Amino acid sequence: MNRNKYLMFLLVLLTVFNACDEGGNHTEPVIKWNNGHHSESLNFRNSEEVEFSLSMTFDADAGIKNIRISEITYNGDNNVIKIKELSEPDGYSGKDFFEYTFSKVYKKSDFTNNNSRIDLKFEISDNDGQYAYAIYSLSKLPDEEGEVTTYSVYFNIKDGSGFDVTNAIVTFNESVNVENDYLFYNILPGTYRYVISKAEYSAATGLVTVVDHDVSVDIVLEYVGQEVKNVDIYK
Repeated sequence: MNRNKYLMFLLVLLTVFNACDEGGNHTEPVIKWNNGHHSESLNFRNSEEVEFSLSMTFDADAGIKNIRISEITYNGDNNVIKIKELSEPDGYSGKDFFEYTFSKVYKKSDFTNNNSRIDLKFEISDNDGQYAYAIYSLSKLPDEEGEVTTYSVYFNIKDGSGFDVTNAIVTFNESVNVENDYLFYNILPGTYRYVISKAEYSAATGLVTVVDHDVSVDIVLEYVGQEVKNVDIYK
């Protein structure tokens, strides 16, 4: 093979490689709530039923393939007692960006006590086979004024470029998070220390004060490219 044919062969290979690479080079799908929260307490003090609604967006650079919604009910010991598939939204087929408002009427009887909760799990998959999910938690306000109310604390963990950080280890209120779940429930008013770490990222530590509402904490972990020593939460 002479030099010109060899160069032409390399050019064809490079063109095919770039076409394949660009075809799968899409960002992961994202689900966002319009209200910026991650949980909510429903007020049944004046009614046996409450109409709940939540507006959100689904964003998939490669195009939305499927959207699923499920309802996960927990008992007071934080154990799953029921999982129910809900109807998926209509109208997202062929789109890469979809606005949706979830709505449902909840009854007081859906919450057995103040520690029970219902997680709404929204899932999205795109045409590249990538997957993401987000959870919005519902609980019930105490029936009477003066009863102890607990709240939730959510850690919104990003890297220095603003992308979500997965598989971080969050130690908060003497407990460690479930994998990829940065939401802590049943938190009494008070001040708590947290430590957040991930291999090859800077660690973050600080205090969170819970007063009379759910709290969202924005965290930035910077990529450092080497193993980071654990931070002692009790120092």
